[in-house]
Amino acid sequence: MNRKKNPNRLSIGFLNRNRQDATKTKKNLRRLSFKLVAILGLVTGLLGIGLVFTIIALLSEDLPGLEQLETYNPRLITRVLDRNGATLKEFFTERRQPVPLDSISQAMVDAIISTEDRKFYDHWGVDVFGIARAAVVNTVSMSKRQGASTLTQQLARNLYLHRRRTIRRKIREIITAVNIERTYAKDEILQMYLTEMYFGHGAYGVQAASQRFFGVDANDLTAPQAAMLAGMLKAPTHYSPVYHPADALRRRNTVLQAMLENGALSKAEYEEARRTPLRLSEDIFISDAGVAPYFTEWIRRHLEELKADEGLDYYRDGLTVYTPLDSTLQAIAEAVIDTQLTTLQADFAERYRWEEDYKEWATKTYTDSLNDSAPELTEKALSDSVRKLVNLAIADSAWAWEIINRRFPVQVAFVAMDPQTGDILAMVGGRDFEESKFNRVIQSQRQPGSTFKPFVYTTAIDNGYPPNYKVLNMVKPITMDDGTVWRPENYSVNDRGGYMSLREALRLSKNNVTVRMVAGEDRLVPIREVVRYAHNMGIRTELPPYPAVALGATGVIPIDIVTAYCVFASYGMRPSPRPIWRIEDRTGGTVASYATSRHTVLSEETAYIMVDMLQDAINRGTGAGARYRYKFYAPAAGKTGTTNDFTDAWFMGFTPQLVAGVWIGLDNPAISLGPGQTGSRAAMPIWAMFMRNAYEVKEWEHTKFTKPVGVVNVEICEESDELAGPYCPKTYTEVFRRGEEPTTPCSIHRIDKR
Repeated sequence: MNRKKNPNRLSIGFLNRNRQDATKTKKNLRRLSFKLVAILGLVTGLLGIGLVFTIIALLSEDLPGLEQLETYNPRLITRVLDRNGATLKEFFTERRQPVPLDSISQAMVDAIISTEDRKFYDHWGVDVFGIARAAVVNTVSMSKRQGASTLTQQLARNLYLHRRRTIRRKIREIITAVNIERTYAKDEILQMYLTEMYFGHGAYGVQAASQRFFGVDANDLTAPQAAMLAGMLKAPTHYSPVYHPADALRRRNTVLQAMLENGALSKAEYEEARRTPLRLSEDIFISDAGVAPYFTEWIRRHLEELKADEGLDYYRDGLTVYTPLDSTLQAIAEAVIDTQLTTLQADFAERYRWEEDYKEWATKTYTDSLNDSAPELTEKALSDSVRKLVNLAIADSAWAWEIINRRFPVQVAFVAMDPQTGDILAMVGGRDFEESKFNRVIQSQRQPGSTFKPFVYTTAIDNGYPPNYKVLNMVKPITMDDGTVWRPENYSVNDRGGYMSLREALRLSKNNVTVRMVAGEDRLVPIREVVRYAHNMGIRTELPPYPAVALGATGVIPIDIVTAYCVFASYGMRPSPRPIWRIEDRTGGTVASYATSRHTVLSEETAYIMVDMLQDAINRGTGAGARYRYKFYAPAAGKTGTTNDFTDAWFMGFTPQLVAGVWIGLDNPAISLGPGQTGSRAAMPIWAMFMRNAYEVKEWEHTKFTKPVGVVNVEICEESDELAGPYCPKTYTEVFRRGEEPTTPCSIHRIDKR
């Protein structure tokens, strides 16, 4: 049966097909959109990644490379140590001393990690969650309340980057931190951190901070101490226990709380630590001048020469300088010098305020001052004002003393040496290092006065004249090159007489005898020979060959004359002054070593005979006050020295163990110490008190000078100066070179002439 077609059926099918085609098209468009989006996303991602890598590459251009990261070279302290290892002085731009991690107390490690980076051992240089947390907190609070820098990031910032807070620096910090983590183990990073960080008051690194604030090593830090140091890292000045102790205490307790929360402290330990006061070391308030500042400044100048010659930078290379200086002897020297200078300064001020020199100086000073401050004054008004001020400056002793003591300080040069090695054991180069850095021990030239005379007598003894050889004790006029006549006198112009032995003349410091020994037709030795002997024994300054040199009229450097006296104590050997034993670098390797340097300049016999003669100067001569007044009884020898007008006062003395020399005067050689301020009165007390106290504190034995085999003691008749016999009523013992002693029996007291 044929069915009749429905015309609507065709249209419905057509519509269905159109609908299917539209759906398919939409699906295709959707797929195409997804592909385009995916492609676009991929391209964008790749571009983004490329951009990130490009930015990282650009930001990493001048960051430290692997080689630089592998070489950690912090700026370290150069320390100058005394002979017993005590620190005399530190040189640094950053006060830092490296110590291994196992030499840092666990309390310090716990305090740092609990406060600065609790996930230190878990992250790879950056704490991602910490950064996110800090971002949320800072965004909500609209401030920068939290930081998210790990210990490694802080180390990276301190070592290689600036501290300005910028996005660029933060990214560079993260990059460097990751590189550090790839280069070093965690404990190595922690050790570097504890060495590098700044704790305030010039202390870089935990070891320097421990010693600065508490006077202990980092290994001995307690929990309260460690917490205070860890707390200071956030803001060293604000949390300074010196300037802001209350803030420092609160910050310390915050760190202790963090340690409790992190399990580093128990509740009981936490409570006990909170109750502990700060208790800082007193050393934090001590000046950085250090011990023996004149000596250590001398060391610094030597290090400066090494810096120029060897490229060593003592301000950052962490050198260790070992010196022979003895801090105990240095303290003794400074104490006795302070005592004596206080007395001398008071005597000088009381005398000088009446001197015309002081009146002239005060007049000029006040005139200049009033001209500047009151230019409107008439000449008469100015003159009247100045006269009143000058009279006041003279009459008012308190005012005068203050002005004189400040303007005209009595100065000192003192040095003690080991005569066998030349080691510098103590040095004081002036009254006050803070006021004057000029080291008078090594930089000044002053007339030595009678301390030069032993060179004259040494020359005579070494050329065959015995100690009992006699010279006329009378004035010897000397015609100078310009035609003038020089008439040197003894200290007392009435002290003249007949013949006097060399021993007695040296003991009593007779100028007349000394000049006759080098001048005129009866001279024993030419002055040129005396100059040669003095130079050989250690005097480096120029000495013109004129008779006045015999009395010490030409300037010498104090350390030179002390060196020369070492020749006597060391039996003819001249040591070179040695301020440094050796210098080591930060690893303990030897940078420089200084061996004892000695040269034979006299025979043992000559040196011992001079020692024997110079012992008389202390036992019963111009230096006898060391015995009866200052109670120093060890075998010793020495010589006083006083220049014209009492400008310079000296004392040089020695024992078998120790040589020390003292100079007293004013820097202006035109100003006198004052009448009667001789070497025995002004300088000898310092030497005697120093030696007495040194022997007591060091418990040294009273060792005698050893007589060499080439010297013999001979009994001499006092009247004939010949070999004493059994009938000579008065005799004395004299020393001679073996083979040069008298052999002729006394011609006066013989059996046939009784």
